[in-house]
Amino acid sequence: MDRSQFQSVLLNMIINSLDATKAGDSITVYAAAGLSTSDSGQKGVEITFADTGSGIPPVNLDKLFDPFFSTKEVGKGTGLGLSVSLGIVQRHGGTIRVQSEVGKGTRFFIWLPVEAVLSEQENSGGV
Repeated sequence: MDRSQFQSVLLNMIINSLDATKAGDSITVYAAAGLSTSDSGQKGVEITFADTGSGIPPVNLDKLFDPFFSTKEVGKGTGLGLSVSLGIVQRHGGTIRVQSEVGKGTRFFIWLPVEAVLSEQENSGGV
């Protein structure tokens, strides 16, 4: 794993949570080991970023990872954080998913494999 790239993912997720919360709201970050939700059942770790902030309107959920999409005020963000974070996570074999309810908060789930996935060529000994 590229440590500096993953640090930027973690920082981006925390900043987004901070931007979505106000005094009295909470932000929780936790991790758990488990199997992927895909058919492969691969071992991995899931890191959850949960806040009790403003939440994300359903109409925006499908656009969150689009480059330059932002719900922040002009000058408060570029709209690249989630797009870049998704790219980094995917390059490491992982996924990001989100659950949100307006007025109740948002949860981002980052799942990463604990072992590199070998391509069929590598598995068969070929290069």
